[in-house]
Amino acid sequence: MMPQMKPSPTPIKPLRVTVPVTLEVLEAFQELANVTGTSTGKAMGDWLSDTLEGVQTMQKLLSKARQAPKQAVRELNAYALGLADLSQELLDQVMKKGDAGSAVTLLRSASADPASDPQTPLTPPSSNTGGKVTKGKKKDHGGGR
Repeated sequence: MMPQMKPSPTPIKPLRVTVPVTLEVLEAFQELANVTGTSTGKAMGDWLSDTLEGVQTMQKLLSKARQAPKQAVRELNAYALGLADLSQELLDQVMKKGDAGSAVTLLRSASADPASDPQTPLTPPSSNTGGKVTKGKKKDHGGGR
């Protein structure tokens, strides 16, 4: 006697919701939709589906944080350490696969960035023009001098 297979559940029609987003977010998803050949709504829905596990993890963590804040902070720290370990493993794999030159260059350039050094003070631009200073003669704006 052959085991009977359960029929696959019928796909549930996706719900449509209105989600307020910034123009920047909308444009990013429109570009993603253009690249993937889908609608903007489908691109957003797929992105949300792909990140569902992360949302569920955050929901659980925030629920725990309300009940036991110190425990939640410890768990968040553990997640961060785990992510750092995974990132290091990924870098090690890239270096082993023969693309070591570019990986090492990337690491060196990242560590050589003075902004990433905590000892380097961050200084604001010298003016509201983003630090650009025009050199040479000033333009005559017809001030009548």
